[in-house]
Amino acid sequence: MNSLRSEIVAFLAELRGRGVSIWPDGDLLNIWPATQLTAAELERLRANKPAVLDYLRQRNADLLPSDEACRELRRKYCNTQQPS
Repeated sequence: MNSLRSEIVAFLAELRGRGVSIWPDGDLLNIWPATQLTAAELERLRANKPAVLDYLRQRNADLLPSDEACRELRRKYCNTQQPS
């Protein structure tokens, strides 16, 4: 892991520990509650926004189930048959 990515991971973990959630929405970063961040922290996010977005997108992709897992869940929990 390169040093910038390591710094981003540590920074986001610190913010999560303070109850701040950050997630990507297209090319935007959503922050809640943004009032918990200092001006310096907001500037740090802005300065590293492309790398932060890349990290969050990758992390989120890692959390998504595979297509096969989704099909299995649909088979198990969704009644797709029409009533007779």
